[in-house]
Amino acid sequence: KGNWCLNILAREYYKEKKYKKQIEVMEKMLLIEPDKWQTNDWISDVFSRLKKFNKAEEHCQKALDLVPEPKNISCLFRIADAYFIDKKYKKQIEFLKKVILIKPDNYYSYWALGHAYELLEDYKNSEKYFKEYVAFKTDNPGLNESAHTSISSTRKNRFADLPAAVKHAESAYRVNPNSDLAINNLIKIYTELAQFDKARRLIEKKLTLFEKDTL
Repeated sequence: KGNWCLNILAREYYKEKKYKKQIEVMEKMLLIEPDKWQTNDWISDVFSRLKKFNKAEEHCQKALDLVPEPKNISCLFRIADAYFIDKKYKKQIEFLKKVILIKPDNYYSYWALGHAYELLEDYKNSEKYFKEYVAFKTDNPGLNESAHTSISSTRKNRFADLPAAVKHAESAYRVNPNSDLAINNLIKIYTELAQFDKARRLIEKKLTLFEKDTL
């Protein structure tokens, strides 16, 4: 009964974004039920919002130790996101890899790992994880376009591998044929390959799309 009342109060503080007050309430909840995984998972989220990463990690690990199978990985994601927001990409990578150990079929983690490594300018690992993401053949057009475009850029700019670059650039374009990024990338590659007719058709399409947007 005591935790039920405290839970309501904690939710009110959460809605009001009064996270420090919420933690005070949740710590009382944990005094009553220290082994409740849901409370440990939730307080981990709040600590990560306050950038108190050590406490966030501590309670996340306890939640993972307590939760029954199949494991709930939400606190790992939230800590990874908090590290991303704080631009601590190496720590973000650490927690995304923990997600994959528990849920190897969690395709979003592979995309996020590719993106994190790209931000660290580690293009070898970025390409590796983007390719693993692409292998899942998801129906997420935004992530698919992003992954193919990144692989294409890596192949072109880092390895001068234009055949692979054009393959992934065309895949990005197929996913989103009206994407300015995908069109521009493909125009550049077609031009370098001296495929001027293909480049010209895309430039004409780009101009048509621009005219529609300005009407």
